[in-house]
Amino acid sequence: MKHVILISFVLTMLFCSCNRIKNKGQEITHRTERKIKSKVKDLIDQVFPFFEYDRADTKYNKIRFEEYLEIDLTPDVKQIYCYGDFFGADYVVRFSFSCDSTTIQRIILKKDFKLTLNNDDNGLLFLTEFNWWETEKINKIMAYKNGIEHRYWNYLWYDKENKKAYYELFSL
Repeated sequence: MKHVILISFVLTMLFCSCNRIKNKGQEITHRTERKIKSKVKDLIDQVFPFFEYDRADTKYNKIRFEEYLEIDLTPDVKQIYCYGDFFGADYVVRFSFSCDSTTIQRIILKKDFKLTLNNDDNGLLFLTEFNWWETEKINKIMAYKNGIEHRYWNYLWYDKENKKAYYELFSL
């Protein structure tokens, strides 16, 4: 009887140990897969930049923010959404983000934006809409603008009340 109990105990311990080893192996495999996928994505991003339009504050959206707006991220910058379309002869890049007015002033200075004199100039008419690109709100805000005729235009809108900014760059 003692032998049966001892054998049962040993078999139970072996079974539990095997399960732990199996689970640990699966955990290591999944972690390795995630690291490899991340490295591959980083390599691809160097050739074809990622714009993750459906999620805010992703690693790539933050990188694109610094690249296109040419300022460092500060703690007040949140809810960064961005979209880029480079197919065809022209391109468009759009950002939406929340920030303080000090960040807007940094962008205006860095990119040499000038306030438009009327509210009729509202950027590019764009058929693809996103819930974070609030066209009706943007159409009511005076835009900051710069660019070169027949080459490209930059637009920046800032909703002071909601501390929400919209940025658009497009080529012609």
